[in-house]
Amino acid sequence: MTLTGRQKSDLRRAGQKLQPCVFVGKAGLTDQVLAGLNDRLDRTGLAKVRVVAGDASSRRELAERLAAGARAECVGMLGRT
Repeated sequence: MTLTGRQKSDLRRAGQKLQPCVFVGKAGLTDQVLAGLNDRLDRTGLAKVRVVAGDASSRRELAERLAAGARAECVGMLGRT
């Protein structure tokens, strides 16, 4: 599934109002994290994830792995969230 720029923009706008609902800590990407993300996406279609540890490149890689594991698409990354 590929989103258009307009769709990504609309999802980023909607995501500004959300509190992070999935947290990735020192343990990294676990089955529980993916299960929580999939549950949230099934219920609402949009999830905000907070990554606690790591540098920018590892956060970017983790975002790609999360999206692939959840069969979703990352619509944006901001700061350390």
